[in-house]
Amino acid sequence: MKKILSLFVLLAFALVPFMVYAVGPTAVTATYNLNNPRATYGYVEIGATPVSACTDLAVLYGSATKTIKIKKVTIEQASTSAGAVLNVSLVKRTAVNTGGTTTTTATISKFDSGNATVTASPVLYTANASALGAGTSIAEGSLVFSTTNPNKVVFNFTEGNGTPVTLRGVAQGLALYLNAQTKPSGGTVSISYEFEEL
Repeated sequence: MKKILSLFVLLAFALVPFMVYAVGPTAVTATYNLNNPRATYGYVEIGATPVSACTDLAVLYGSATKTIKIKKVTIEQASTSAGAVLNVSLVKRTAVNTGGTTTTTATISKFDSGNATVTASPVLYTANASALGAGTSIAEGSLVFSTTNPNKVVFNFTEGNGTPVTLRGVAQGLALYLNAQTKPSGGTVSISYEFEEL
């Protein structure tokens, strides 16, 4: 009987997702399924400076060959002046932005070195797009700038029974939209996208 109970406990742990808790000014819970073989990637920009009256700060566009599942998006502030609040929206775009100036120099990291080369395409705007592609806001948060306490907004789509944001084709993208607001003096942001390719 003890052997049967022990086997049942081991099977239960094998089937339940592994939970990792991060403690800080904003508590974040990340969920990882140990039995999930999907190729997972991370796109990170450190210390980016949003342009004045920033619209789309960054966009992760989809792939011509893979389905993209975005699990988590994070934006964190650093500032030499306190008190400003930026409203941050996640906008799922169904058409590509036009115009503006972008950079794509950031390296996308593989969570497993055996994963295939990434096919999703991130862009970071250093000058606003002249025309934004059609899209719908799917989540919002407030980023409070502080000189002493790191503050972040985390959009986690895999908690509980959540569903990742799905991008199909190269025209679809998930944008971090700053609602045409201007960052405080000395303010920078770091962003990250965690996603899978199927």
